[in-house]
Amino acid sequence: MSNLNIWVRASRTVLVVLVLSMMVSCGFVRGSSRGGGSGTLTVSGAPASVVGTFVADGDETEHRRKGANATVQWAESRDANDPHSETVEVEFDRTTNQIVQLTMGSSDGFVFAVWSCGGPAYGKFIVCSGATLDRTGGILRLANTALSVGAGTGSTSQITLNGTLTFKPF
Repeated sequence: MSNLNIWVRASRTVLVVLVLSMMVSCGFVRGSSRGGGSGTLTVSGAPASVVGTFVADGDETEHRRKGANATVQWAESRDANDPHSETVEVEFDRTTNQIVQLTMGSSDGFVFAVWSCGGPAYGKFIVCSGATLDRTGGILRLANTALSVGAGTGSTSQITLNGTLTFKPF
């Protein structure tokens, strides 16, 4: 096996370790809970590898509390032999349920794409219009919600999300 093949296989593990390290350093792991989520989103405008849908794996849904905010993250189930992965994450104010940021990420090994929108008080993103969150009901509803492409990612177009994702209420 060449060094490149070893690096490609190891890069997935390295990426997971880096993300987990960032989560620990930012305090996300504290107060987290896994499982209990589901749902499907229609994804328009994304690269072909996204295949037009996001289907949440209930075992991979996680919510975390950090200060006044909370985050819920959904991930698609993955095939160990396929480098493609997708996640959707929403951060919101736990008191008002106002969405701070909604993000979708897609990875195909070496190519990463991230799209985001945010609440009106958070001017660095386009506003998450059509997105509503009910924390006590455990529901995120998206209706023609546009997300702008992040700088330096492998995509150049905005995407639109439609559908419902659920999570264990908290």
